[in-house]
Amino acid sequence: MKSLIFIVIFLLSVAVGAQSDTKPSIQGGLGWSADGRFIAVGTTAGVHIHASDNLEKLLVLDETFYVKKIAWSNTDLRIAYEDSDGQSIYIYDAATGQRSELRGAGPIHDIGWSATDTFIAATVGYGGGIVTWRVETGVEVMSVSLQAFHRIGSHVFEWGPDEKYLGYGGIVDGFAIFNAYTGQLFDLMWHRKYINVLKWSPDGNLLAAEGNGLMIWQINQQHHPHDAKEGRLIGDLLYERPGGFGPTWHPDSSKIAYVVTVHPEQDPQDASDFSGSHAAIWDLASDTVVKLPGVFIRGTNNTWDVIEWSPDGSKLASISSDGRIVIWNTNTHKIVAEYAGYRSILDYYAENP
Repeated sequence: MKSLIFIVIFLLSVAVGAQSDTKPSIQGGLGWSADGRFIAVGTTAGVHIHASDNLEKLLVLDETFYVKKIAWSNTDLRIAYEDSDGQSIYIYDAATGQRSELRGAGPIHDIGWSATDTFIAATVGYGGGIVTWRVETGVEVMSVSLQAFHRIGSHVFEWGPDEKYLGYGGIVDGFAIFNAYTGQLFDLMWHRKYINVLKWSPDGNLLAAEGNGLMIWQINQQHHPHDAKEGRLIGDLLYERPGGFGPTWHPDSSKIAYVVTVHPEQDPQDASDFSGSHAAIWDLASDTVVKLPGVFIRGTNNTWDVIEWSPDGSKLASISSDGRIVIWNTNTHKIVAEYAGYRSILDYYAENP
């Protein structure tokens, strides 16, 4: 099986060398493959897949697509992505080279695999709903209507780690939890701060929300998705920290990483100075934060998948709209690999002073 994977990657990597010299921009976030060997990003010229050890670019998928969202499967080497000009989710299997398609009823915004990879869900249309397909058959099995909510900004959802729940944060001053089997509203949290992105901890005990700062709620595990009469699923607000976006959980749920961007408009003397921006690791038990070196710019269309832990928790990878992918060793906090082959938003400031 491993030899087949490498044969497929070798054959497809030929396409990389044949591309135009024009650099694409990173637009669709970042993700590690389940085995930790590959990192993918969505760009203005398709999905680009890199080796995770040295960030060598291995292959490009659908370079005519403008990809804002990618999602690796949790158990094998399949990757799902969308074309922002279309209404489909494409699934590429790196082990076999096969490609399949799930058709939506509107533009696809966010994509997520369930924990066992049995289902794929996506936010479809402009605030229309969350649709779930059974991956094996490609059949739509459930739809959540979001018409009752006032949508703002991103249409981002998150699978619960046990496949029971779907969280949705694209509403004013709060977020909603839905039954993943029936689409029924299960719990609703109103909060005074704008909520954009939700991230369940891998153990299912915590739910992080990113908006005007980072907030982390306790999850009451005794609940069952078919019975909403047992009280609230969402418990107390346990942690809160100002600033940061794109939160991502360590595999053991003990830490959360995020990115802080200092926008150049805050320093009109130099519109290209992002030197105050950084990534950070927040250790919840000790309530300490470690800053990681680098320049990070909020300039991509997908600002929620900008930094990700490796599956074993030993590394962090981040994209930056200055055109780089960076990987750190999370024990030494040192950069161990870097790739700078994408177009930077700094080019825009240079061209439009």
